[in-house]
Amino acid sequence: LALNDNKLLRGLKAAAAKLKAFGSQVMGIGSRLIAGSSVLAVPLLGAVNQFAELGDQLEKVSTRTGIGVEALSELKHAAEASDVTFEELQTALVGMKKAIESGLELPGETVEEKFLAAAQVISMFDNEIDRANAAMAIFGKSGVTLLPMFENGAEGIQALREEAREFGLTVTTEQAK
Repeated sequence: LALNDNKLLRGLKAAAAKLKAFGSQVMGIGSRLIAGSSVLAVPLLGAVNQFAELGDQLEKVSTRTGIGVEALSELKHAAEASDVTFEELQTALVGMKKAIESGLELPGETVEEKFLAAAQVISMFDNEIDRANAAMAIFGKSGVTLLPMFENGAEGIQALREEAREFGLTVTTEQAK
């Protein structure tokens, strides 16, 4: 009986050692998964913060310019595709709004339509000096920075806005909030 008991104890100890080794392996895998998930979490958290900042920025610019969040997010894409920063676009849009409030008349009912009309008119001038003067008359000094965006007129801007929609870059008012 003692001999059999000794074999049983050795078997149980061997089984316990194997279970302990298996548990260590599982713990190691779990640790690596947790470490890997934190590596993924940091960029994901950064992306969430960037989207939140973008939404906040679009809402504020929408309030300042009178252009809806959706249109602004598309115009942001059009600007950046033309090597114009969103800050430069924002400054010019505020300048245009001030010019409209001061009596400048542009075709269109909404600020967005007036912006596209201005882009079309500016694109029709034959030389850089006339385009720059027209841009400054409508948008203030910062209007010159938008000239690359106006190169193909309203159609070019609309094509880039459509591209923003296709790429899923349009931010809705609800998403911005």
